[in-house]
Amino acid sequence: MSSDDSLHIRVKYFNAQVRELTFKIKKSTELKKVFEVVAARQYKDIELSSIKFLFNDKLISETDTCQSLKLKEDDEIDCCTHSEFLLIKILEELSMTNELSFSDLLEKIKDIPRYAIHDLSFVHLAVISMTKNTSLEDFPDEVSRRSGLFCNGTTQSYLLHLACYNEHCPTSIINLLVEQYPDALRYWETKDDYRQSNGLPLHYYLSREKNIDIDAVKMLAGAYPQAIVTHDDDEMQSTPLDIVISNSNIKNKCDIITCLLDAKPSSISYVDRWGRTKLAKTCIMFNGVDSLFEVVQLLYNEYPEALMISDDYGRLPIHHLCDNIDLDDSTSLDILHLLNKDDAAALLMISDDYGLFPIHYAVINKSANFCKELLAMSPETVRSETFRGNLPIHTACHSGRVDTVQYLLEVYPESAHIANFYGYLPIHGVILNGSEMVDRHTAALELLLEYDPGVASKVETEMLRLPLHLACHTGNLHTIQLLFDTYPEAIWARDRNGNTPLDLLWKSDSIGNIPLIKFLEGQLKYVSKHESQGNDSNLPLYRALYDNATLGVIKLLLDGSSDTLQLANSQGLLPIHIACEFSSVKVVNYLLDKQIAVLSARNSDQKLPIHLLCESGGEDESVSYVETIYRMLLANPEL
Repeated sequence: MSSDDSLHIRVKYFNAQVRELTFKIKKSTELKKVFEVVAARQYKDIELSSIKFLFNDKLISETDTCQSLKLKEDDEIDCCTHSEFLLIKILEELSMTNELSFSDLLEKIKDIPRYAIHDLSFVHLAVISMTKNTSLEDFPDEVSRRSGLFCNGTTQSYLLHLACYNEHCPTSIINLLVEQYPDALRYWETKDDYRQSNGLPLHYYLSREKNIDIDAVKMLAGAYPQAIVTHDDDEMQSTPLDIVISNSNIKNKCDIITCLLDAKPSSISYVDRWGRTKLAKTCIMFNGVDSLFEVVQLLYNEYPEALMISDDYGRLPIHHLCDNIDLDDSTSLDILHLLNKDDAAALLMISDDYGLFPIHYAVINKSANFCKELLAMSPETVRSETFRGNLPIHTACHSGRVDTVQYLLEVYPESAHIANFYGYLPIHGVILNGSEMVDRHTAALELLLEYDPGVASKVETEMLRLPLHLACHTGNLHTIQLLFDTYPEAIWARDRNGNTPLDLLWKSDSIGNIPLIKFLEGQLKYVSKHESQGNDSNLPLYRALYDNATLGVIKLLLDGSSDTLQLANSQGLLPIHIACEFSSVKVVNYLLDKQIAVLSARNSDQKLPIHLLCESGGEDESVSYVETIYRMLLANPEL
């Protein structure tokens, strides 16, 4: 053999006990013969097709020759398994990502047992440990906790799924894995104790918390478009489009949604486990999502039919929008106008399977301003009833939405006296739900009582209980005080079982009821239902006024009569003088309502009631105190 016809080449092994072999071969001979010898000597249990040969980092085929590759004497050919080849590429990317020396990384792993590379466990480790803070000292022992739990250091996870799930893994690695394992795009990753979700690589990639590259989405979606309409196996059975909508970490939602729709236009018509369309799911999203309105607009324009598609509970996208308590008013109104620009009235008159109209959801979760806009589009829905006969005002009272309750009373005043199918008025709903959000429900109760005090005397028809009876069930002292002051006769009223409000408190056997029992019993000590006032100057009314008793007690003692208001006690004081002296603003206003003439009555010191009220200081000069003085001044301009 002429020296010009042959040459020596060296084949170097990656991660092996024998580092290289030298071969003498003709320039025109196919390198397949060398490959076969290498496989027989170094990789006895591995098929030749699974071994990679590279020259100058480029793959060599079996039909290549030294001549075709322009090999020179003593040139080196690198040899590695398929998994080793992947590892090299991954480490190259890792070194560039973290600005580490590739040669140092190779030196770091040179003593890793070959089986760890052949079974791909180390390749998995390299993929999941790819983070921006990887250091040469820690690699490969340190892995991120999140990715580590996902993989659990085993070979049970597909490399492509791991790369898609790890937000630090760059698109170049994903491209490499797709190129090497295109079938993995169709592989289903199984849920276990360490993975909280499962699905195809596209599902995993779109579930990332950051670093979602639209080029990678295009590549994954284009390589396997069927993935776009494939549901994962989590609770909601989401498609990739659902994941994009739900993932608040994605900032360029519209671009990615458009990308997915371009690859698979039919994906927009797919629904989730509960039959919700993409438009409905977007209306559920919270306020942290950027450009939410633009996403809704995009989905609506692409699939306007979704507006009238109900989910498994009969809810349309408009129901979900009105039920979204986390979405701000401005965005909610923009979406409302978009969804209702064609036939608003018809859409708002559709109830779900529970008989709830959009307005019923809105009065619970949205502002009064939103509800006003909703009713402006469909005014008749203020009279819409659920299957239980609840009007919007019943629902608003249940949730304690004060501003909304006030607006509903303005547009439909009669609703305060309309009972649902169980015989409950709005006031009953406020009281029964008052233990959940005390401040809101108390304010709503005050509003109802101010609007019409007569509702405090209305019984619910099921157990014939007054609001005071119901308040004894919820156990709120302030509510009981309000109701007693408004309609004190309820303290003696009996329900269908013959119980008074006090009886109900005693029978509940709760230590929390002790302050409530003390309050009601304290009111009864001033008055008996059959007690006579007489003509004595030391009347029970005066004793109660000197004790600064509640307005309810004063009402019971007066028993509807105005005569006592002109009867002075032994000190020459009328009831109005004593009430002003003790700054009992509620009592003062009640006495003025009964007989305004008492304003001009002077006591033995020639002082008018207004003088005594001003001298009292009045609850740190509260709003009600100032308003009462102003009322008295209007009634006596000469003062």
